[in-house]
Formats: sequence, C-alpha cells, structure tokens
Amino acid sequence: MDRSDWQSRESNWLLQLGVLLLLFAMLLGVLLGANTGVFSTPLFGLSAHLIALLEGFFLLLIGLLWAKLKLPRMASRIAFWTTLYSCLGGSLASVLAGIWGAGRAMPIAAQNATSAPEHEMFIQASFYTVAATTITALALILWGLRAAAKEQTRGPA
Repeated sequence: MDRSDWQSRESNWLLQLGVLLLLFAMLLGVLLGANTGVFSTPLFGLSAHLIALLEGFFLLLIGLLWAKLKLPRMASRIAFWTTLYSCLGGSLASVLAGIWGAGRAMPIAAQNATSAPEHEMFIQASFYTVAATTITALALILWGLRAAAKEQTRGPA
C-alpha cells in the first residue's frame, strides 16, 4: 500500500470521527438545555460540551491537513493514534468528570463538587495522559508539515 492510500484512509477516519465528536457535543448541549441533571454542576456540563466541540473541530482540521504531512509510516501511525486518543480521551474524561463530580482536575467547573477518590484519580490520570499524547501528536504533525514544506521548496526527488 503506498503513502497516498493509507494517508487518505487515515484522513477520512479523522474527518468522520471529528463529525461524530461534533454530533456528540451537540447531544451534550441538548442534555444541558433540557436540564436533565446528568452533570453534577451546570458548568461541568458546559465544560464537557465545549471540550467535545473543540476536539471535534480539531479532528476535522487535522483530517484536512493529514494528506499534506510527510511522515514515515510509523511516525504517521503514532501521530494518528495519539491524536485520536487525545481528542476522544479528553472528551470522555471531561464528561465522566462532570457526571461523577470529580472536581479536583477542573475546580472552576466543579464549583466545590468532589467525587470518590478513585474517580478523582482516574480523571486526573486521564487528563495527564491526554496532555502527553496531545503534545506528542502535535510535535509529529509539526514535523510532517515542516518536512512537506522543505520538500516543496526543494522540489520532488
């Protein structure tokens, strides 16, 4: 399978998951508007909604950029999976934090809400791993964009 095949497939997956995450964010917004009481505080729900929206748009943006990246196959795979984990994991962690009321990681949204220690620890660990994978993904994407720009100025080999 040549570069354009797998890059096109990965780009398509990123775009689809971005749209799916936007749909999920809209459903969270409906839950908030209906005042269902799913979230321990309204600010927790709003935070989860906004994080899912931002992550959805981020996946769409990266999906559109994906075909421009010039990365070795293994680096591309790492960038792809770390991007997915950072977006989907961050959204899920923020929703769970809101449902559980795990306020240590998001004190402003929590409005003094707290949860069981294991919930707090899970959310805290999730946010740390999301931060690490986001940094990794962005560094690899920057590398791929710089390599593409360098290749463009040199011309094709």
